[in-house]
Amino acid sequence: MKVLFLDFTTSLGGVQAVLLHLLNHLNKAFSITYIDAYDSEMTEILRRRQIQVRKASIWPKVKAIGWHRPSRRILALFLLGPSYFFYILRLVKIFREYDCVFISQKKSLVIAQLSNLLARRSIVFHAHGFHSADQITSIYKWAIQRADKIIAVSEDVKRKMIASGIDKTKIQVIYNGIDLTGIDQAEVVSPPQMRCDTFNIFIGCSIQPIKGVHLLVEAVHELRQQGRKVNLFIAGSTPHGGDESYLENMKKYVRKHGLEQEIHFLGWQSDLISIMKTMDVVVLPSLVDESFGLIIAEAMAVHKPVIASNVGGLKELIIHEENGFLVEQGNKNEIVESLGKLMDKQELCEEFGGNGRRRIVENFQIERQVQQVRELLSSLHRRTG
Repeated sequence: MKVLFLDFTTSLGGVQAVLLHLLNHLNKAFSITYIDAYDSEMTEILRRRQIQVRKASIWPKVKAIGWHRPSRRILALFLLGPSYFFYILRLVKIFREYDCVFISQKKSLVIAQLSNLLARRSIVFHAHGFHSADQITSIYKWAIQRADKIIAVSEDVKRKMIASGIDKTKIQVIYNGIDLTGIDQAEVVSPPQMRCDTFNIFIGCSIQPIKGVHLLVEAVHELRQQGRKVNLFIAGSTPHGGDESYLENMKKYVRKHGLEQEIHFLGWQSDLISIMKTMDVVVLPSLVDESFGLIIAEAMAVHKPVIASNVGGLKELIIHEENGFLVEQGNKNEIVESLGKLMDKQELCEEFGGNGRRRIVENFQIERQVQQVRELLSSLHRRTG
């Protein structure tokens, strides 16, 4: 079976990490080809892993155009419309060489479905990144509804799609899988600012307001005011088209309150696992519903207690007071309180860490995810073959 993976990758994040793990394993069972219309660094990573990459770039490569602003949207459609029209026609010819097209992003899905009006191939949509049913606008609903199969990364994503009117019979929940072998073999890398006599907190995410990083910065400030020895390590960068001032304002806050010895901005990091292995806790205080929360699952896999907002797919990963703490969305005081409990009781960290690892082993291994995706793709092939 020949499967084409199509994406418009603006930056490397959780969606791309999930896709990399999947491609590594599916490449053994199917004839896999990957196209990135933006020809991003993702293509080089895949080439190094001996996964076939087909060059089919769009021009111009405008990754972020400010779709949240209606005036920019109209201008973008006027200027880029002809380029996308010819790219869609180009994809029609490419699609016809494959049995199935696998999509992981909403924009990619819309483009793929327009091409598929003529190509008529099976399409699988791997649904990530839905913070609310309201995000599924009319154009996205049209594109999602036309998919032959929809993979939801959590029950929460499935509920949101059903609430928006998507046919529930097309949706299958397949949780993201964790590659425990790769994680266990990863090196241990301590940031140079780390001190052994402090409690080390980690957050790894795209740096944008919806991730709630500022809440964690403020929580660490409060912990220091309580006289606690604490370090916070922030790994991540502002996504393409994102608000750069958010990161700058946090850095100003750190300088204003003299927190340079406690809070460290690491920038984008290619290997979060190796860093997390040295930490005491991993936190994700999201202000929106996370579809899954890959960084939390990976932290659990390396025996770390976790703290996250009680929303979305995070509630399906974390069992409150068993492998971590679920806190009210946007509640800094609950973050401070949860961190304090872990700092006061080292055995609680070890208990939560062990329980988290067992939960990943029992429910979220990569082998399970790959097997379920293989069966889904094979069922499409049997139906259309």
